[in-house]
Amino acid sequence: MKNYREAFKSKQVIVLSIQYFMWSIRVYGFVMWLPSIIKQASSMDIVATGWLSAGPYY
Repeated sequence: MKNYREAFKSKQVIVLSIQYFMWSIRVYGFVMWLPSIIKQASSMDIVATGWLSAGPYY
């Protein structure tokens, strides 16, 4: 248990954890925002918007 405690006190681990947290916020924000912006910018139905939003992930 002592090694885990030392690892979580490490500056590198803290910086990498913050970096991953910020990356996750950006990625999930984009994933949630993309379908709504596509829907507002076009006259597509919800199914076509879903397929278009899924494109970057394939």
